[in-house]
Amino acid sequence: MPFIFMFPPSLLRNSPLYVLQKNYTILKEEDIQERQFEDITKISTVLSIPREAACILLWRYNWSVNNVHEEWFADEENVRRAVGILETPAVKALNFREVSCGICFEH
Repeated sequence: MPFIFMFPPSLLRNSPLYVLQKNYTILKEEDIQERQFEDITKISTVLSIPREAACILLWRYNWSVNNVHEEWFADEENVRRAVGILETPAVKALNFREVSCGICFEH
């Protein structure tokens, strides 16, 4: 009968014999874009913000939808200030139908 050594798991973790298995999925560029589009849509819809603002938030929180939601609902004002998303636009956008001259922008 072979002799088997029993080591506690804490000792094995620091040993070169201990192998930590990690599973990875290789994504194609199209898959990444699709996931990003879905995440942007989720954030934009749930928070009622423009898609561009959703992109900024996702970038800031390492593309984690959960982290964006947690931070936003914990302190929306602070998150807005941290990433530069204003609640109301600083400048009123012109309605281009009102502008008759594209050079001088007269009505």
